[in-house]
Amino acid sequence: MQTVISMLKDMSSRLARVEGKVGVSTGSAAPPAAPAAAASGAVHPRLAAYDAWMDAAMQPIDEAAAGLKAAGFPKAKQMGNYSRKAAVALRKVIEAGTVCEEPSPAEFQKFVSDLTAANKKKGKGLRAKKLSRNYEKQTGEMMDVANWPYQSKTVTGHGPHAYLKSSIGSVEYHSNRCRMEYKSGENKELHMKYCAGLKNYIETLAKYVLMNGMKEKFQWKYDGKPLSEFAGSAAAPAPVAAAAPVASAAAPAPAPKKTGKKGVPPADMGALFASLQKGGNVTKGLKHVSKSKMTHKNKALRAKAAVPFKTKAKKKTVKNLGPAVFRWGKFTRAWEVENQPDGSETVVTFNKLNEPANMYKCQACRIVFKGKGKSININNCEGTTFIVDSVMCGIELTSCKKVNVVVLGKCNMFRFDKSEGIKIVIAKKETAAACKFATSNCSDMQVEFPDCKEGAAADDTITRAIPEAYEHSIVGDKVKSEVSHLYG
Repeated sequence: MQTVISMLKDMSSRLARVEGKVGVSTGSAAPPAAPAAAASGAVHPRLAAYDAWMDAAMQPIDEAAAGLKAAGFPKAKQMGNYSRKAAVALRKVIEAGTVCEEPSPAEFQKFVSDLTAANKKKGKGLRAKKLSRNYEKQTGEMMDVANWPYQSKTVTGHGPHAYLKSSIGSVEYHSNRCRMEYKSGENKELHMKYCAGLKNYIETLAKYVLMNGMKEKFQWKYDGKPLSEFAGSAAAPAPVAAAAPVASAAAPAPAPKKTGKKGVPPADMGALFASLQKGGNVTKGLKHVSKSKMTHKNKALRAKAAVPFKTKAKKKTVKNLGPAVFRWGKFTRAWEVENQPDGSETVVTFNKLNEPANMYKCQACRIVFKGKGKSININNCEGTTFIVDSVMCGIELTSCKKVNVVVLGKCNMFRFDKSEGIKIVIAKKETAAACKFATSNCSDMQVEFPDCKEGAAADDTITRAIPEAYEHSIVGDKVKSEVSHLYG
């Protein structure tokens, strides 16, 4: 109910501004009482949450920095203060978001840079006496964390939340080096606590951003003032006098209501708010509907005649296949299986180890390979199931869809190109341990293989997705590729 009331208040303020521009007055009753937070001049919830985050996040950093300073590392306290100064500077940005309308990206970036530039310069230029160079680099990376407010998915390609998550790795890279350097010293616990505090600083800040609706962009007040007019507030706003209650003494006679263009008087928003602000009694007075009058409870109220509903029968598209082919090719020196229709079954028997097989445009049928052959090449097949005893080289799929391949014996290599919906089933543990997969322009690939863990039953299997997404990074003069973190 509070959500509905806040939405109606928002609508009322918008209507008031429109009516003020066109010269129309609602003539409504006195406005409803403001919420308790606004009446008491409390800090905006988003700003209060930021203050709570800053106090909690800086506590372990301050404690560890003070301990390191007492242990003979005087610059530790100064390094921790740079993180605090960055958070304090961004508090003004959070406050601006609660009272200002959204500025242009360039204006917003300049606003943030002006607040944080001096602290960044000092933080990145810090020279930590008696502490390692990695502490200096760690502090420099922490200064870049302050860039999160003007990140936007539409402008910079990633939002504030994603930017903060990526910053964790940058800071942790140098933090891990600090941990390795001081893991055996007498002040080990203080060094570990300081590094953990910086990580917690960024993680909790990312959580704050997410919880306050700033995952993809910074939040502004839709009807706020321009950012150029914002100067910040040193103290909480003065309390606002509460409005008189609805059931008050006799009020002066209201002015005659003005009507709109069509002669319809505007809605009385004050009376509407008064009717809603009843707490739990808001539903009293509603008409009770007995079960005998409910259509879903009383079958007699339902229409007896069924409404005819005609559906157009979908025409099944039949692919124009050529004549079915199953033969030993004299010129290709390979088994040729082509254009096999739905529901059919073909058995190919390898007589020698050097016999290959070529499959082409087979549909939802079943093809069985008996014996041990050289290789199997599958092209433009859809919905086909292949059961293979063993092959010396491998199995290659090109431009295939929804194809299942079951290997009962040995197969060293699987190659997929321009295919989707591929499932490979490997029956033997030895084959699963020795085979390799090569893919190109493929999607939705899976492999099922026996479970090799101790205590697993003989028929237990594991199904895993074959990765189709990768992450690339530049290392020196080379590009290093790794499987995407989405695959665990």
